[in-house]
Amino acid sequence: MSVVQRPDGGAEAISDDRNDDAAADANAAKGHATGHGREAPAGVRKFIKADDGASVPLSVDEEQASASASLTSSSSSSSSSSFAAAASAAILSTMPSQLELPSLRTLSKLALGAAQAVLGASSSAQATGTPDSCPNPTLSCSSSASSNTCCVNSPGGVLLQTQFWDTDPATGPDDSWTIHGLWPDNCDGTYNSNCDSSRAYTNITSILKSFGDDSLVSYMDTYWVSDSGTDESFWEHEWGKHGTCVSTLDPDCYTDYTPTQEVPDFFNAVVDLFKTLPTYTWLSDAGITPSNDDTYSAADIQAALKKHHGYDVYLGCDDGTLDEVWYFFNVKGSIQTGTFEPTALVGSSSTCPSDGISYPPKN
Repeated sequence: MSVVQRPDGGAEAISDDRNDDAAADANAAKGHATGHGREAPAGVRKFIKADDGASVPLSVDEEQASASASLTSSSSSSSSSSFAAAASAAILSTMPSQLELPSLRTLSKLALGAAQAVLGASSSAQATGTPDSCPNPTLSCSSSASSNTCCVNSPGGVLLQTQFWDTDPATGPDDSWTIHGLWPDNCDGTYNSNCDSSRAYTNITSILKSFGDDSLVSYMDTYWVSDSGTDESFWEHEWGKHGTCVSTLDPDCYTDYTPTQEVPDFFNAVVDLFKTLPTYTWLSDAGITPSNDDTYSAADIQAALKKHHGYDVYLGCDDGTLDEVWYFFNVKGSIQTGTFEPTALVGSSSTCPSDGISYPPKN
């Protein structure tokens, strides 16, 4: 887990990749031609280019990925003995060569990581546990915020719903922005990442479908797409890097927890929030439409979005071309059952010029 401060106005510090290891791989293979590729997706042996030109490698633990792949191939049997054997094999494969017994907490987390491969392959919807009850929810980052991290996200009380406008290559519908993710930032603008490697699941599609969320996957196939690599690897990365840092999604925050049920809770929350933020429509209503000829001012773009969101948003530009918007929220209660309340931009400032911003059409 890492904690990083994004200085205001620093293009490198607030790149969409937000990866601490980018500098170490500056000479590795390059990605998106525009220099504005996705965060390095998990589970894929490739490099993705960050905003600063550096290439970011896969950060998922190789042993875990290997164990997960092995379990997936053996998950055709649905008996309890097969499940137990698969979980045991995954646990043993991650133990050190010396006889050093892991703690009970470590064994528990490893078992969850093993379970996701088997349960994720199920063809019928699974029963789920219930998120902890929060009868008097409090607002994250407020002076009255609860100390119960199952009822308020902490740290990470500022939730950023991040969107992209990709034109080279074009992704998603011509009349819609697309989802990047949901990032839990700390109240001071710093953030944690990759908070629980034992739950950095590598079969998001299978997990979602195992809980009956086929329609969610279909929506994500259209509106949560990668401009390089596979959509699945993009989702895996967003979950592993950001989703595991949402405290209210911890397995301990459920009664009768079903392994991996926090995954559909996370992706449903992201998609539901995205649907309330129609960036394309809000800009279009203000006369700001994609064009190869017209340009726009940052003030006009901010005004169009603030009219609906209530606060300034982060505007991201690549060489004067608008391609990112981040909306900031606090959450009253848990991510699963709480209410997202818009809040002021924290810790980042726009990378767009004040005037002459281009907003090209996708096609």
